[in-house]
Amino acid sequence: MGEAIMLRSGGGGAEKQPTSWRFLQAISANANFTMEKGKWYRVHVYGKSGNGGAIPNTQSYAFAGNGGGGSGGYSCSVLMEKKETGVFCTVNDAITSFGPYLSATAGGNGGAADRYTVGPGGAGGTASGGNQVNTAGFNGGAGGSCYNSTPGSTFSQSVGSPGARGGNNGGDGGSAAVGHFSNLSGAGGGARLPNSPYTGVMGAIGAGGNGAGYRKISGGTTVSQAATAGNTPPAWNATSPPVVYGGGGGGGSESFHVIPGGTGTPGLIIIEVGGG
Repeated sequence: MGEAIMLRSGGGGAEKQPTSWRFLQAISANANFTMEKGKWYRVHVYGKSGNGGAIPNTQSYAFAGNGGGGSGGYSCSVLMEKKETGVFCTVNDAITSFGPYLSATAGGNGGAADRYTVGPGGAGGTASGGNQVNTAGFNGGAGGSCYNSTPGSTFSQSVGSPGARGGNNGGDGGSAAVGHFSNLSGAGGGARLPNSPYTGVMGAIGAGGNGAGYRKISGGTTVSQAATAGNTPPAWNATSPPVVYGGGGGGGSESFHVIPGGTGTPGLIIIEVGGG
């Protein structure tokens, strides 16, 4: 690493921090970035956010809900190099780093429900090295719980509940479905990435999927209500200030079927430059 410095706004001369920032570049894969001599940069590093959980295809009679993905960690630094300096940026499913300066790890994937056992939300990632902010990610929402009223029976009746909302005001949990023999639980929502001084915006993120209604009876007619997949946050735009999201929602609960969870936001580095 070169001679990166960070001075507070009260610093003097040419090394005084800028009072405004504008978007310069977004990096979503391994890449080299050149810090120009004497130019100020504000660097935001986000770890990948976790995917929503899904029940394995080997499991039958799944009543509890799957968990939502946790959000990645977030780190921020204000940097200025005294000479031109190349920085290797790493962005993968495990870690996002701006050279040796600052880094953030990925949030965990949401857990799969195990019949009557709730799928937990994925854990938030970690952050380190930032001279402005180092904030851990938030946990995804847990899947809805399920009370089994007749354990051991062929068609066990159950009372499902909605999934929990993802951390940091994240995605909503999915709803439970009402069925004649079983009420399957909703999945947990994905967690939102940590709040930041980034001049862009934070978007709505992945909600959890709804549970399925098994043999729902309506007016004497047998009706099946399929579970819904967990939501995936929209893709971000690398050519303009990206909207920052978070974890994917868990897949809804449905026996004998794999209902996919949503995919979390990939790791991301956003670089702002000082001045108007």
